[in-house]
Amino acid sequence: MIRNFLQKNKDDLVIIAIFLLIFLFVVTYIPLDLIFTKTTITGGDTAAHNYPARYLQDYLLGQGKIIGWAQGWYGGFPMFQFYFPLSFLLIALLGYLIPFQIAFKLVTLLAIIAIPFCAFFFLRFLKFSKQISIIGAVFTLPFLFMEANFAWGGNILSTFAGEFSYALGIALSLIYLGLLYDNIQTQKGLIRNAILLAAIGFTHVYTLLWVVTTSVFLLISSDYKKRFAYWFQVNAIAFFLLSFWIIPLIYHLGFTTAFSFEWVIGNWQEVFPKILWPFLAFAAIGVAQSIAHKEKRIFYLLFSIAISTVFYFFAVDIGVVDIRFLPFIQLFLLLIAAYPFTAVYKTKLRGLWLIPIVILLLTVLWVQVHVDRIPDWAKWNYQGFENRRVWDQYSSVNDFLKGSENDPRVVYEHSPKHNIAGTIRAFELLPFFSGRSTLEGLYLQSTPTSPAVFYIQSEISTTTSCPLPPRKCTFFNLKSGTEHLKLFNVKHFIAVSDTVKNALRNHSEYELVFENDPYEVYELITNENSYVTIPKYKPIYFPIRNWQDRSYELFKDYYDVPIIFDESVKEEPEINREILNRTCNIKSTVRQEEVLFTTDCVGVPHLIKISYFPRWKSEGGEKIHLVSPSFMLVYPEKEQVRLYFGRTWVENSSLILSVIGWILIFAYRPIIKRAQRLRK
Repeated sequence: MIRNFLQKNKDDLVIIAIFLLIFLFVVTYIPLDLIFTKTTITGGDTAAHNYPARYLQDYLLGQGKIIGWAQGWYGGFPMFQFYFPLSFLLIALLGYLIPFQIAFKLVTLLAIIAIPFCAFFFLRFLKFSKQISIIGAVFTLPFLFMEANFAWGGNILSTFAGEFSYALGIALSLIYLGLLYDNIQTQKGLIRNAILLAAIGFTHVYTLLWVVTTSVFLLISSDYKKRFAYWFQVNAIAFFLLSFWIIPLIYHLGFTTAFSFEWVIGNWQEVFPKILWPFLAFAAIGVAQSIAHKEKRIFYLLFSIAISTVFYFFAVDIGVVDIRFLPFIQLFLLLIAAYPFTAVYKTKLRGLWLIPIVILLLTVLWVQVHVDRIPDWAKWNYQGFENRRVWDQYSSVNDFLKGSENDPRVVYEHSPKHNIAGTIRAFELLPFFSGRSTLEGLYLQSTPTSPAVFYIQSEISTTTSCPLPPRKCTFFNLKSGTEHLKLFNVKHFIAVSDTVKNALRNHSEYELVFENDPYEVYELITNENSYVTIPKYKPIYFPIRNWQDRSYELFKDYYDVPIIFDESVKEEPEINREILNRTCNIKSTVRQEEVLFTTDCVGVPHLIKISYFPRWKSEGGEKIHLVSPSFMLVYPEKEQVRLYFGRTWVENSSLILSVIGWILIFAYRPIIKRAQRLRK
């Protein structure tokens, strides 16, 4: 009986065995004991993601929302308005059940192992055989273990570097593209596909662009009207579901910083490294066979590759990063590489069930030869901050600086030396470990303040990143940098290099207040230590057109003159420094989404050193002005003023659309059944 069972179910048993072997192969490079250790994940951008995930868990969800204001980076920014929340929502929710640190690591592991499994189901939904589908799943291993790049997305190194949301987006996209291919023919699963498409958008915008444009291929059919109706409904309901997030995102794009540039690729082997070569040969055979057999399913994949190629070449023109579209091409070529084996399964050879196992073994052997950095990266990330050799020193700095968002900001010298703590971005976690706000952060597109922040970085560091071309930075200049730090209400300065330490020691406005080698913390003793101040000079009104570029240029030399950008102003005036000459008593309190202050200078301009965003409102009705570099300014109409991060008509109307989307989901099936009865 057992023999009959094995004979009857051998294909399924082979698939289960291969999935198990794929999982085991992947985790041989990932120390599971470290994943289940309560340490804070580090490495590349991944470390900085701890702060948003914890902020979502500890603050935003407690307020009943996913999007909100966070003071921790860039003078404040709208958390998750311009980044993708779903992965962080998984971390936060799982973090209620198990330690947050372990929850975070498990989500990154999920991002790695999900792609082979989702690739299998993608091909199955396309009605490929189980054997071809499992071969396709095996062929994703060269993609995952490809080490030619670590910033493009999808592969293991990119996931370790911080692109776990992108990898999860790919996994969900494979399921969606497969289901849609099947369901658009049967006209089933509309609601499921709409929810899945919304989840993809909520995971990563590049995968959303990919699947929406790829799915257009399915409209090429003799029954295109019927297909278009289904496709339109799926996309429309998904849009309704995402409206509460995506409409404000689009509407407020003017308050982001563009980050589109042409990624320099040295040679074609960066796109198609040696680890992919044998599989690309099979892909070429698969393309030739699909043309000969007019195989529409492979044309579906080829159409997606063509769409991704178009996006790559025109990415800069539409304001997105070009290399984000290359992983889609690599992955789908590998899936096409499984297609030639259909010819083998048309034969009546004995032992065909062994082919996937042999292919897995050969693939694993080939991949192992090309793996170099992954084990070290895995260990580095999952050991966490707490196992770095300078953890005691690093944590002592955070302990010394402990406070809240109401305390003045902390700045740190940008330096590769921070990597000894786990990542060069180690002190971007000041809000996470110490509760204090800092200037630099991860989501530099999420606020117009980031160019000024990186300019300051270049003034106070001997090594700079300057990640926003064409906005040029400068060189180390502690004198001008200090004035800019005062503007941003910075009290403490963390130094790590001898050059910066010496400069701070010899500067009269700084005092050494803490030392634990290799770190020194200096206090800027001449800072006002307040987020609400009276500017030295009277504000000057400028036209709002092209305000970000003008603000950045003026910030360098006229940082002490408040430049108010106003729609009613048409001509740019000369800049004259007219002293305001007012001494006022101001007491302020800053919370995450609120600024309160009392003043005895009613009617006098008050500079709020927090990033401007249209959702900030004044309880007393005072107009909140956009002022250079991208702060807020008000003229109080009474002694007590409250500013709060609220909702505008955009957020309210888009939330209504999302509610309508959920109503459509619950009402859809009864409506369809009623329509069917009426037809009868």
